[in-house]
Amino acid sequence: EVCERIRERDTGVMIVMITAKDAEEDKVRGFEAGADDYVTKPFGMKELVARINANLKRGETGGRGKIIEAGDLQLDTKNFTARADNEPLDLRLKEFELLAALASTPGELRSREELAKEVWGHAGVGSSRTIDVHIRRIRAALEEKSSYEYIHTARGLGYRFEARLRAGAGQPG
Repeated sequence: EVCERIRERDTGVMIVMITAKDAEEDKVRGFEAGADDYVTKPFGMKELVARINANLKRGETGGRGKIIEAGDLQLDTKNFTARADNEPLDLRLKEFELLAALASTPGELRSREELAKEVWGHAGVGSSRTIDVHIRRIRAALEEKSSYEYIHTARGLGYRFEARLRAGAGQPG
């Protein structure tokens, strides 16, 4: 609940949840609430510092200052803004970073582990379900505003970014 309230006020702030709850469902709930990372007790201080530094570094690097366009989607990686059909998309920071990671390599199949490493700085974000939860939220935000489908699943392998006009959608005008 606290995480959701913080995220509502500031989508750009980094949130690292530190908790004794280590069940997969708890981790998924934490990421769904907007956490950028999830650390379970007991943990080493070096690990915590490394995770925080990895999150901070991703905020500074990784294609900052680029505009990525495909279909009716526009991503501004400097300002962390996303628009579909000229309408702003309501994405959390990690959702934006995940979408940008996919969009920066159009047509390329990206595994969950590869995406987790690029977005979170390590492959162990709790489970592959964490990536799936974020992808589901991104797809829902895009579906609300866009005539295109962008994120395509290769079952058991990962995801591919490709702008395809949604079935039944008219040509963009």
